[in-house]
Amino acid sequence: MKNILCYGDSNTWGYIPGTFELEGMYHERYSYELRWTGRLQKLLGNNYRIIDEGLNGRTTDIDDNPNIPGTSGETYLLPCLNSHVPLDLVILMLGCNDLKSFYHRSAQDIAAALGKLIRTIQSIKLGKDMRSPPEVLLLGYPTITREDGFDHFGIEGLFKDGIKKSEQFDCYFSKVAAQYGCHYLNIAPHVKLSKIDGIHLDAEGHKTLANLLAKEIKKIYSGNEDAY
Repeated sequence: MKNILCYGDSNTWGYIPGTFELEGMYHERYSYELRWTGRLQKLLGNNYRIIDEGLNGRTTDIDDNPNIPGTSGETYLLPCLNSHVPLDLVILMLGCNDLKSFYHRSAQDIAAALGKLIRTIQSIKLGKDMRSPPEVLLLGYPTITREDGFDHFGIEGLFKDGIKKSEQFDCYFSKVAAQYGCHYLNIAPHVKLSKIDGIHLDAEGHKTLANLLAKEIKKIYSGNEDAY
């Protein structure tokens, strides 16, 4: 059995677009069967175990909300890896929350931070034989479709310049993947974020992502470059 850890933010957690309430920080969540992780489990079957590790607000290496422990992907990564051993593959889908305007980060900055996470994964011997690290599949994050998706909740300018920066993700993320010799899949051309808020997957987006990843994972483990 292949153990696959899916490490991401609200788009791995399953946040339903448009359900945010500022007072109480309330969100609604897609059921496991509708989330891309649950769909991926169904597509791959019993020879794979998909481990769902998404968190709202998770960044690459900075605390998005100090009142919610673990929002720094870097801080929580090592304990998370250790709790799920042995691992064959870690899927990284992060970068969107780093685009929040008050962080003043470029796409290149975000890619460099992802490189830190990849180095952490590659530095541990928590793979299937407990003598080598798990493999890494870095995802090129989908392009933001709106920068004003949270304005009507009283959070104006949260993703100012986010569209332009997210359009640069593939350029820098692919270079980081090549630098560290990990797998890379740019999902942006295929997976679209919801028009409701511009930063979250709708149910169709979850379905599309699961289908893409099922093909990519089978390609990784079959060694067949024509698996598509």
